[in-house]
Amino acid sequence: MATEQPPRRADRPARRQVDSPVYSGTAGAAGEVYNIWYHKHAGGREFGNINKRKQKAVTKCNLDLDSGYTRGDDQRVPYICLHFARGCCFKGEECTYLHRKPTRWDQARLDLTHDIFVRERHREDRDDMGGVGCMNKPNKTVYVHFGGAATYGYEKLQQMIRKTFAQYGTIESLSVKMQKTIAFVTYDIRASAEFAKECLANQSLLGSTADEVLDVRWSYDDANPRAVMKRKRELEEQMASAVQKKIDSMPESERVNHNLEASGHYPSAQDAVEDDIDRYLDDDPYYDFTEEEEEEEGDKKEEVEAAGNAGASKSQTAQEQSEKGGASNALGLLGDYESDSD
Repeated sequence: MATEQPPRRADRPARRQVDSPVYSGTAGAAGEVYNIWYHKHAGGREFGNINKRKQKAVTKCNLDLDSGYTRGDDQRVPYICLHFARGCCFKGEECTYLHRKPTRWDQARLDLTHDIFVRERHREDRDDMGGVGCMNKPNKTVYVHFGGAATYGYEKLQQMIRKTFAQYGTIESLSVKMQKTIAFVTYDIRASAEFAKECLANQSLLGSTADEVLDVRWSYDDANPRAVMKRKRELEEQMASAVQKKIDSMPESERVNHNLEASGHYPSAQDAVEDDIDRYLDDDPYYDFTEEEEEEEGDKKEEVEAAGNAGASKSQTAQEQSEKGGASNALGLLGDYESDSD
């Protein structure tokens, strides 16, 4: 696969979407705790249909007007600004994150444990399938509840959904269920799905006048056997890519050892000890011998080898004599000596 190239730097600076920070939550009673995980205040119970309780977002990201270069482009950070996706970043070109839609190059720099907004992913999905998502799934398909927009009919509605979601990435597949007023949008990369989920949360479809509020969440896994095999293959490819990135970032010595372990070829203990001794002698200046000392050491080794050879020859001669004259005991008597009484 060809190496992905970084996107071209924007010609204009990023626009400030708002003048001051915008609080996206609803106002709660004094003393209540705001739950950042479920984006609502703790305490109390919400009644009624969830689609009737939803409120339309106050801000919206307009890619044509808001995209531009930021300090994040100069620092080459791999993450998109979350507030930019929600249409409420007040820093503009001073922001330390990117103000543009993600590309395949951004996806290639992502790891499994973080999303495109540098938020940590979790082992399991949230109960309501919202939030950051699960690291054990590709997370490329989003669930969309479009509510009152169903009055446009199947053909028109499908075109509106595709046009709305195609702004944020390349769509692989789109499935619309008119009876349940829901749709499933699958992107080619995870980063695009994460970006679109934040951009279109509590928004409306392009060209719609039905005043619907989109409910965008992560989709459950497709039970189709082909889809199951495809997800499994994609997850294995992601894991293999993550492992290869980790290996490439290792120092050369660690990388060599890892390759030896992976291939099953381990150096023997004796080789490791001899290698350590040789390096110790080479590195320690105390063991730097002169030429005369090296000659003396060589002569000593030769004497030791000669003495060893002489001892071996004596042992061989004694064994030959023993075989000829019979085995002898510790007193030097022949083993086949017969008693006078016999």
